[in-house]
Amino acid sequence: MLANSQNGNTPSPTALSGEMKPCAGASYLYTCTPFNPTNVLNWTVTGGTPATGNGSTLSISWSTTTPYNISVTEYDPNTGCVSLPISLSPVRKVFIMPDACALTEDIAGTAVPLSLDCTSPTPVGKACLNTHKTYKIANWSSYNVDMYEISIIPSDVGSVVSTTVNANDEMVLEIQWNNTLHLNTIIKFDTYTCGGINPYFTFRLDVKGGGPFTITGPNPACDNVPATFNITPQPAAGTYNNANYTWNWGGGSGQNFPYDPSGISHIYSIDGSGISTFPITVLLDVDGCLSSASSSVTVNPGPGAQIGSSLECLSTVPITLTAMPAGQSGIPQYLHASERNVLPYPQHWRQNRIDTKVQCY
Repeated sequence: MLANSQNGNTPSPTALSGEMKPCAGASYLYTCTPFNPTNVLNWTVTGGTPATGNGSTLSISWSTTTPYNISVTEYDPNTGCVSLPISLSPVRKVFIMPDACALTEDIAGTAVPLSLDCTSPTPVGKACLNTHKTYKIANWSSYNVDMYEISIIPSDVGSVVSTTVNANDEMVLEIQWNNTLHLNTIIKFDTYTCGGINPYFTFRLDVKGGGPFTITGPNPACDNVPATFNITPQPAAGTYNNANYTWNWGGGSGQNFPYDPSGISHIYSIDGSGISTFPITVLLDVDGCLSSASSSVTVNPGPGAQIGSSLECLSTVPITLTAMPAGQSGIPQYLHASERNVLPYPQHWRQNRIDTKVQCY
């Protein structure tokens, strides 16, 4: 505190300084600067010892009894006058527990709370697999922490890369999240104040994401035959309630589906143009955590049946016959549209036998 009040002709000391957050049971040196170096400084202490003193410095040991106060006057022995006092009111240093949303994620320079529901008794944030994240606690000095240790529980989910307190009084924490899914992961702070350990505090988050995966499915696939594709390993049960994935089958912008553990069916159609290979890509989104994989599939043309232009149906009633893939015997088969019967060639087929002729297709 600075002052220059006067009592009679004696000015007050010009400055009084020292530790403003002392620990109970510890001693601190305080310094006072007199207005006139030939004058005497007299000290009065509340909450610490000694209770009185004189001189330009005084070592004070603070007790557990608060409030604390230091008062100093300047005495002029030539006039017998005493100045008005100047004073300091140190505040005992005690640990302050951070609130549930003190830890924020630094996203492009913006502090984003881990949870949007800070009023919840146990707010839970989110982290993504295989990411490096920066977290901060603002106004770090206000919590009165002398030392700290930070750990991740379980330890295989992530690791603390570095911690520091920057010039903006922010405790900056760098964490590397590993490829381990875990709900309710704990960031634990063990802190120490005035030589004693404080109650620990924690922040909780779910480490989510699909993680590295590969695409599974038939290879080769058949033309115009449904093929089921999937990913492995699949996201852990309970983590994909809000998951979806986008499949690109080799062209276009892809198709988006809610995540389905049973896989996704797709039909390739190559129109008999021969064997073709298609790239496949999958983008998996689990609550905003993205991961991807790519592969390829070869599509073979399916077995076909050809009906010559001279082939006609032996029937007095026009009918429709549809070509079906060859059976195991290698004999083409045809579906009688009216009877829904499969008729092997040539049992029910003749050429140029009757006037009523229907082109088969």
